[in-house]
Amino acid sequence: YGAFLKYFPYSCGHIRSIGDILFVQSARVGEEGGPVTDYGQEAPGAMSRSQQAQWKLETLFRKSLGVDLEGNNALPAEEEENGGENPGASLVGGICTPSVDLWLLYIKTRIRQIKRKNSNTNSMEASKAILEDSKKAYELALGFSGFTCHDNHLLWKEYLSFCKASVPPVVSEREQNAA
Repeated sequence: YGAFLKYFPYSCGHIRSIGDILFVQSARVGEEGGPVTDYGQEAPGAMSRSQQAQWKLETLFRKSLGVDLEGNNALPAEEEENGGENPGASLVGGICTPSVDLWLLYIKTRIRQIKRKNSNTNSMEASKAILEDSKKAYELALGFSGFTCHDNHLLWKEYLSFCKASVPPVVSEREQNAA
């Protein structure tokens, strides 16, 4: 796939397909799509298969969307690595920024990442951090592809579903008195 993307960097659909594969491969035990059991340790000092897939997925986002999983702009750092010469020499370089499907995968990955960071604590602060970071991921994606891109309604539907799920239901006075 790498050679294909090198010669056809505008192929956002293929980038999304590769991203889907890497998303599943980077899942840990107990996560959605992850393995049922841990099959043992890799060699000491080596990255596991899921860690390698996660690293590749993050690289894919940096190169195709131009942002990292924290929501920071990833393109200036890569241009500095190239010495400022031929900044278009990177694989994709943010060409797929208008891809709604790729942004939906980015949001899904970012939510999974923040859940991993807060998996040890079940406090209200952890749930608020997950909610805030998820909101930032949606707003970043909407800023790039929520208005002028093809199929942007899919992104808006996901965002509205997220908003509805994150707001507690309002209980009327009559329902409170009945309980």
